[in-house]
Amino acid sequence: SASQAGEPIENAKRTAAAVVASLSPADRVSVWLASTKEATRNLLKGGGFREASAPVVKLALAATEKEYGSGAIDLRELLIRVSDEFDGKVTRNQTILYLGDGESSLNPLSETERYKLADELRTKGISFYAVPFGRKINAHNLNALVVGTGGTIVRPEPQNTQSPETVARALANKFLKATDV
Repeated sequence: SASQAGEPIENAKRTAAAVVASLSPADRVSVWLASTKEATRNLLKGGGFREASAPVVKLALAATEKEYGSGAIDLRELLIRVSDEFDGKVTRNQTILYLGDGESSLNPLSETERYKLADELRTKGISFYAVPFGRKINAHNLNALVVGTGGTIVRPEPQNTQSPETVARALANKFLKATDV
């Protein structure tokens, strides 16, 4: 969304790359672009999930470099489409890591819709984790999805003076620690 322009989207890109680099060979990932209903898409060629070290994942992360924050997104559409790609195996940790502001200006979520969406994700065995990036965070959406699915919000340390790459690696480590079951 437009509130992602500049530093927030750059932080999200660095964090996504750091998370993927920190995953084990057994982990499978998918990289999505959130936008309008028509433009929201899985950046992995052929869709689905791939091993974190697969060349197609590196290509998807590289494709994010061409993206910039503008316009508006439909958060519900994004989460439904992402959740539909999970295979539902209970032997896997099924997690959505959302890097963004939680806004859904194309299709705003009411309180009832937020909790229904969280329930749909939880029923599929999917946990929602969020790293809030943006100038204006929609805490209602992020908190309802996190609490309703058993995830957590992963935040950078306040007053952090480290390099952006170091902050991204620290966020990746916090996320991996939070999902370690």
